[in-house]
Amino acid sequence: MKTDRLIGILSILLQEEKTTAPELAEKFEVSRRTINRDIEDLCKAGIPIRTAQGTGGGISIMDGYRMDRTILTSKDMQMILAGLRSLDSVSGNRYYGQLMEKIQTGSSEFISERDSMLIDLSSWYKGSLVPKIEVIQNAIENRHTIQFKYYAPSGDSNRRIEPYYLVFRWSSWYVWGWCLEREDYRLFKLNRMDCVTESEQFFMCRNVPMPNLSNEKIFPGGIKVKALFTPNMKWRLVEEFGPNCFTETDDGRLLFSADYTDMENLVTWLMTFGAKAEVLEPKEVRDIICRNAEETLKTYGGVMTFDYKKEYKEFYMPKGTPSIVRVPKMNYIAVRGSGNPNDADGEYKQSIGLLYGIAFTIKMSKKEDHQIDGYFDYVVPPLEGFWWQEGVSGIDYARKEEFKWISVIRLPDFVSREDFDWAVRKATEKKKQDFSKVEFFSYDEGLCVQCMHIGSYDDEPATVDEMHRFMEEQGYALDITDQRMHHEIYLSDARRVAPEKLKTVVRHPIRRA
Repeated sequence: MKTDRLIGILSILLQEEKTTAPELAEKFEVSRRTINRDIEDLCKAGIPIRTAQGTGGGISIMDGYRMDRTILTSKDMQMILAGLRSLDSVSGNRYYGQLMEKIQTGSSEFISERDSMLIDLSSWYKGSLVPKIEVIQNAIENRHTIQFKYYAPSGDSNRRIEPYYLVFRWSSWYVWGWCLEREDYRLFKLNRMDCVTESEQFFMCRNVPMPNLSNEKIFPGGIKVKALFTPNMKWRLVEEFGPNCFTETDDGRLLFSADYTDMENLVTWLMTFGAKAEVLEPKEVRDIICRNAEETLKTYGGVMTFDYKKEYKEFYMPKGTPSIVRVPKMNYIAVRGSGNPNDADGEYKQSIGLLYGIAFTIKMSKKEDHQIDGYFDYVVPPLEGFWWQEGVSGIDYARKEEFKWISVIRLPDFVSREDFDWAVRKATEKKKQDFSKVEFFSYDEGLCVQCMHIGSYDDEPATVDEMHRFMEEQGYALDITDQRMHHEIYLSDARRVAPEKLKTVVRHPIRRA
C-alpha cells in the first residue's frame, strides 16, 4: 500500500547515507516512476529530500535532518518490526513481511537476534478475515464503495458504504465508513460481514471525522449489575473486567459489580457461568435467566422445577462443620407467635398450616386468573424459623415455653407484595380460613455462622457450641440482637423422620470481633 511504502522509503533514507530510485524500485517491486512520485509526496509532506543526477548521485535526506542513529535504539527497531509483524498476520500477500526485510537491510546492528514481542491480530477467524481486510484496504486506496451482508442483533441487512478506516479494537476488526443506506457514519464488525466485495463506484473523499472509539461511546453503561461468583471463577472476572471488578466476601465468594450496556449480552454472559453465578441485581435479569433455563430444559425434553435447596446449597445444604456465610436479603411468608413449639395444639402448629396455605396458593397461581409476572415452576422451599427469648442472650432450650418466634417460608423473587396480598385473599376465600396473621416479611440476614445439625432439636446446643468456637477462632463475635435472631431451617419432616436423623440448618448472626 502507498502509505506503507512511503514509511518504508523514509525509514531507509533515515538509516542510509544515500540510495537510488532503481534500488528503491527493486526493493518495493514498483516502477521508477512510482518511486519518483513517492519522493515528490514526501517532499510535499515537508521531508527535505535531495536528489542528485549522474555518477555519485542518488536520493538522500538533507544534512541537519537525518536521524541520529543513537536515537533509534535496538528496542525502537524491535517495536517497529513487531508492529509490522502484527500487520503481516492479517495480510494475505506477505507485503508487510517483505517490508520488514527491506527495513532490516543494512540495519543489523539495530536488531537483536531474539524477538521479545509477538503479536497476532488475526484472531480465530483468520481464514475469513484476511480476504475481507484485503478487499477493504483496496477499496479505501481506490476510493471505491464496498457492499456486504451484515448480521446484527436487530436483523440481517445489505449495506453499501464508503470505507475510510480499518480499526482493530476490543480484540476485533472493524471498518469505519459512510453508510449509504443510513446516510451516516457507522462502525461495522468484520466478523458480522459476509460477501464483502469492492464495487466500481468511485466516491469523493468526505471530510470524515475520526471514529469515537471510547468505551463510554460504543458501550454506554446503563444496566447496573451485581452478582456473586464462586471463588474458582476469579480468573474469568480478572481476565474480562480486571481485578477491581469484585470484592471478596467473608465466605470467599466474589461480589461483582459493573455497568453493562446490553441486556441480551449481559444475560448470555451470566448464563455461561451456570450455577457458579448468582445475580443479585437487577431483578429483571434474575427472572430472564430463570425463564431461559426453564425453556432450555424443555427443549431437551425435561420439565424444570426449580428447587431452592439444590440451587442454593450454600444456604440450605451446608456441611456438618461450621462455616461463614453472607445471606442476602430474602422475602418470606411469615407468622409471628410465642410458646413451646412442641405443644400439640399450640400456636406454632397452627402457624405452619397458615404458612403452607399461602405458599401453595402462590405455587398454584399458574392455574388461576391471577398470573404472576416472571413466574416459573418451583418446589416450595423448606420451613424456617427465627427464635428468641426475652432477656436471654442466645437460646435456652430448657425454657421452650418462653420462646418467641417468626415462622417463615421463603418466597420466590418474582412474588411482589401485591401478588402476596392476592394469595391471602384467594386462600381466605377458598379455604374459608382466617389468614390475617400471615405477613409479607423481608429480612436481610447478612453475615452468619452456620452448620448442618443432624439429630434431635434438643441436641442442638452441642452444635451451637461448636459454631461459636469456630467463629471466635475466625475473629468473629456473636451478634444476636432484637433484629438479628437464632435461625433454623428444617430440611426434614419431624412427623416422618426419626429424631436422630433430623436435618436442621442452624444459623447465628455474627460480626467482626
